[in-house]
Amino acid sequence: MSKRSIISILIFLSSLVFNQDKLFAQDLEENTIKKRGFVVNAYLGFNKSRNGEIDNSSGSFSFEADDDIKGRNILDIYAIASYFIIPEHLSVGIGAGYSRSYKPDFNQIPIILDLRGFIFRETDALFLFLQYGQSPYINRDFVKGYSIGFGVGYQFRFFNEYFTIELGVKGRRISYTNEPVLSSDDNVRVGGYMINLGYTF
Repeated sequence: MSKRSIISILIFLSSLVFNQDKLFAQDLEENTIKKRGFVVNAYLGFNKSRNGEIDNSSGSFSFEADDDIKGRNILDIYAIASYFIIPEHLSVGIGAGYSRSYKPDFNQIPIILDLRGFIFRETDALFLFLQYGQSPYINRDFVKGYSIGFGVGYQFRFFNEYFTIELGVKGRRISYTNEPVLSSDDNVRVGGYMINLGYTF
């Protein structure tokens, strides 16, 4: 094989490697575009209570047994605007939503703080999340309280749209009065599992 042929082959192979690196960098750029700057996530969440406690000192509840709380369903709908303080890895966000509980019946309009850390750079990646919610008292239908939830999630791209699924646990403490939650005579503590489905704009 001539010297010219060897040089031609080397140049050809080098161009292939360069183009492959360029395509990989471009693909990585596209796959991480939803993990930089500001993003907005909309969620639909479902909670199944596993334990709870009722403080019915005022006698205003129609039920008293702690078993009345177990196995109940809570629906969450909320949106969070987040900013990646560490691009592709760590975001902080704030949002608002609506929560509906059945037996005990209550509604909440929580203000939510959200923190999540992505383990990998790619869009299809695992992440950990932590959320804190605080709800103001409006009336006995829209009650005050707070919630803390944490878990693990997975972000993925499907037909060029971005989705997340989250699994975790969530605890809530609510008051049917405008008193502080911890000292209220009408309060409920409930905790259980949650699953959230999200869409990233």
